[in-house]
Amino acid sequence: MAVFDCKLPDKLFVLDGFFDNSVIQAMYNEITFLENFWGQNFLKLDITVPHREDALFLTHKFVSDKSPFCNIIEDMDKVIKEIFDKECNIQLEGRGSPWMWNSGIGEYVPKHIDRSDYISGEKNWKAIVYFNTMEEGWGGETIFHLGDFEKIIVAPKMGRLALFKADIYHSTTCISRHALNKRIMLNYAYTSANGTA
Repeated sequence: MAVFDCKLPDKLFVLDGFFDNSVIQAMYNEITFLENFWGQNFLKLDITVPHREDALFLTHKFVSDKSPFCNIIEDMDKVIKEIFDKECNIQLEGRGSPWMWNSGIGEYVPKHIDRSDYISGEKNWKAIVYFNTMEEGWGGETIFHLGDFEKIIVAPKMGRLALFKADIYHSTTCISRHALNKRIMLNYAYTSANGTA
């Protein structure tokens, strides 16, 4: 059963248990079992996107329609849309292909906004689905910077979903040397037909 851990209308929603965790676990197992998964045609290389100046974003891997996980990723998308339509009165429409991201020891994402989504409209949202749990001390938390002195920290947890407005600055903490696995997540980009809740 889906449970909202955080609900800030017009800004940020954090939801646990929105999808079958056994399916997410199976996907995670397959991804980590395939030693060269990130170099295979299951994912396609990033394309040039306007307003992405930072080379950081060249590590994006967009989900290919050849991926064996394509149907599951589409099912997740449907569930996300249904939940937010029913629970929050936000009608989400997809923008482009979902993409996956993995972060290992010593890696982090600096504070930023996703400019290509932000400048193209104030109705845009981003979603993160965490594929695995990072234990305390492993790092990899997502920090949402809501103001000069207001932050919300979201820990990676298998099956956790964070949906946030594209104009919110966000970053991640560094993956520590104690982490026993990489942080793996799936991203979606949306626009909302009815603006915000």
